[in-house]
Amino acid sequence: MLTLASVISGLFFVLLAGLNPWIMLTNRGGSEANGARWIRVHRTVGYVFIAVYTVTVYFMFLRLKGDSDEVSPRILLHMFLALVLAPLLIVKVLVARYQPPGSRGLLPALGIAIFAFSFTLVAINVVSLLLRNAKNDGVPLLTSVIFVLVVLAGVTMLLVKRRGADGILIAKNVTEVSGAGVSQMVPPEEAGINQP
Repeated sequence: MLTLASVISGLFFVLLAGLNPWIMLTNRGGSEANGARWIRVHRTVGYVFIAVYTVTVYFMFLRLKGDSDEVSPRILLHMFLALVLAPLLIVKVLVARYQPPGSRGLLPALGIAIFAFSFTLVAINVVSLLLRNAKNDGVPLLTSVIFVLVVLAGVTMLLVKRRGADGILIAKNVTEVSGAGVSQMVPPEEAGINQP
């Protein structure tokens, strides 16, 4: 039961870590009011993530308390990844709170790094648990089907883009706050192209 609770809490941890970059990178704030709402959601999810991280690290170290044996390389890597997350989280909060709005290019990179470390941190133990409990005689058909469906769903999500009425995306130059032109794919209507 403890193992199941650990797996569920680990998956929740990764979900929280992945939700924030998804919110910010998919540009959820179409209007100013909607943007403010998504920023509040992003901030709330971030602080819940920090709380879950802090409690998890505390209990992780309590499990090792008094253990006189050398820890395994997997546990050392797990601890290393958990400890690397601490300065990343501190830097992310400091940059978000105290840097001027024009210098926030570091925030998406920090969010993606936090997600990558969190995913790896949880995957190390979940994959190890699954392999340890796997049977030697083969993989059940249901497991293979679920794996293939998850991979196909992931690839489909990556391939789906917002498209115009006829499915064509047009490159449009967008000038950001810094004045640098950035090419962005948009439907023809947004690019100012009238279609017959």
